[in-house]
Amino acid sequence: MTYLAIARHLENRDYDSASTMLIDAVASAGELFDAASICPLISQFPNELFDANPDLLRIRARCLLHDELLEQAAVALQRASALYMVQQNYNRAADCTFELVRIYHRRDDFRTALLHLQDAEALLPKISDEALRPHLHLRLAMLYPDIGRLDEGIEQARQAYDLFKFAGNLTQQFKTTILIAILHRQLGQYGDAAAHLTMARTLYGAGALDHEAYVALLNGEAHLEWYRGDLTAALAKAVEMHQYTQQHPTGKYQLYSAVLLGNIQRGLQHYDEAYVCYQEARGLVERFGLPLFGPWIEVQAGWLNLLMERHVEARQLIYTALETHDRGQMMSFNVYLAALNALMGYLRQAETLLHSSLEFYARSGDELAEHEIQFHLAYVEIRLNRASAARARVTTVFQWLRERHSFYLPLWWHPQIAAHVCTFAIAERIEPLLAERMIVRHIQEAALPALRPLLEHAAAAVREQSRHLVEMLDGNPLIHLGDVKDERIRDVLETLLAQGVLQPSGFARLQAKLTTAQTRRTSNSVLVAVFGLYINGVGRAEIAKRLGRSPAGIRNYITTIYAIFNIPPQGFRNHIERFEHLQALAREEGFI
Repeated sequence: MTYLAIARHLENRDYDSASTMLIDAVASAGELFDAASICPLISQFPNELFDANPDLLRIRARCLLHDELLEQAAVALQRASALYMVQQNYNRAADCTFELVRIYHRRDDFRTALLHLQDAEALLPKISDEALRPHLHLRLAMLYPDIGRLDEGIEQARQAYDLFKFAGNLTQQFKTTILIAILHRQLGQYGDAAAHLTMARTLYGAGALDHEAYVALLNGEAHLEWYRGDLTAALAKAVEMHQYTQQHPTGKYQLYSAVLLGNIQRGLQHYDEAYVCYQEARGLVERFGLPLFGPWIEVQAGWLNLLMERHVEARQLIYTALETHDRGQMMSFNVYLAALNALMGYLRQAETLLHSSLEFYARSGDELAEHEIQFHLAYVEIRLNRASAARARVTTVFQWLRERHSFYLPLWWHPQIAAHVCTFAIAERIEPLLAERMIVRHIQEAALPALRPLLEHAAAAVREQSRHLVEMLDGNPLIHLGDVKDERIRDVLETLLAQGVLQPSGFARLQAKLTTAQTRRTSNSVLVAVFGLYINGVGRAEIAKRLGRSPAGIRNYITTIYAIFNIPPQGFRNHIERFEHLQALAREEGFI
């Protein structure tokens, strides 16, 4: 009824009443801006009324932004900000300035965006509305990453959180905590991200937050597990999120859940399941009228086809996605196209695309994306026989990963590319243990073609590491048992491997670990058998019986096992707690 009344005032040329009612209606609606109703009304006001009325100018700017008329919106906002400053209404002036930052960033005019951001920062001390202050800090936190100030974004978000907490605003505390977790994740600071997600889950349990809040929490938790490389845990979270959004429709989050689930299924090489998810996402784009998300889905489907070696289909989908007008999307999509070109041998084209995206992400402060692109550039350098440049890039990326205790790069992960970079790292002795863990955990059999040439490498350490990896990944660990002369020991080991008590993929590393002398080159098969039985809960007396050894000897072997795993008795309340810690370490290393 309000908009009908405004329309009648406009028909009668009662502009004062119409403007007062419209300004009040927009103010009472807050973030909910009914563009379909408001924009036709604002266009009927005479131009001269806007010259001295910043509130009308703000409404006009919002309509212009809705129609993607950024230049005209910027002019209106600059005029409104100036009028608010004359009125000393610094709260509204700051709000206009933040919108200007967003506009100029979208236009890739980063220098002008930075100038307006400096204006906004200068206005913060003058804000009189204390209820508005945390929202402005939060907006700064969201804007800083776009101009390469991600660390400062975290600090602004923390200030916002403290003010929201002081005001008792649990909903905004939750949203701010989720944002801080995302920012830490983009810096590769997964421990900090996990801590903030734990806090967010506590906040969710402390208050009556809506369905969208819970989905945001699941989304953050699934992404964190994915980025850490634990795709099994990520899949469980993504499935829970997908099911929850189907039971409690939450708009865009239904789309997010379908794409996320597809990406994780794709990472697990569940290609048929990933295809179904992307098809669902396409339907949701149509259903909700969200065409801007269309290119994002197409590029994910393109990467799926690339992983399946359907290069023609992959190129078609990636080119379709690159029709986007969003600069940030385009820089991301360039990496997908670059990887396709590199794998098909178009190395110079790939290099050009990667450098353009690297510059963009370096400026934004997104360390994860930046190092992933460095990883792909290293692959190009290797293929172009630029050993020195490749060494520099691999060193940079692997040191960054080591500092974060990470063995996975989630955004543009391709096993063939990763295999070449990791085997290069092994050959050059650049964080070779990190490269090995990346191969064992995530590349697996796809690394074999790149590893086998290293078996003839000049350096003994490279040959030895490559041999262990090839034997491990070939999937036939029983070949290691040929030199075990004691039939009881060999039978036990074969049984443990056949039953899956000992992981075949980790058996070679377990043999290398369980030796009884520092300089010993061959494993101690009795020690390995004792480990396999003991870790499975078999008692000392039974182990002694099965292996034909004395109970005292078995006790000494168990003591040796704890020593090798560096688990002294001190610090544990009892034997069970110490044993469970041994199991946890063995599971983490992939032995069981």
